[in-house]
Amino acid sequence: MENSVCKQDTDRVLLVEGDNDCHVVMALCKAHNVPETFGIYQCGSDSGIIACLSPFTP
Repeated sequence: MENSVCKQDTDRVLLVEGDNDCHVVMALCKAHNVPETFGIYQCGSDSGIIACLSPFTP
């Protein structure tokens, strides 16, 4: 996995589809002084997000 600000393994993660989504969220957080209490993880697609969630579903 490449070392990207959009691929963070932390306890709290916001899943986004693509690189643009990641950068928009980062810009909004910076503009509104949102504390860095979560990471952002780019999953690549809507099905990628579902795949990321699947280990956590019963």
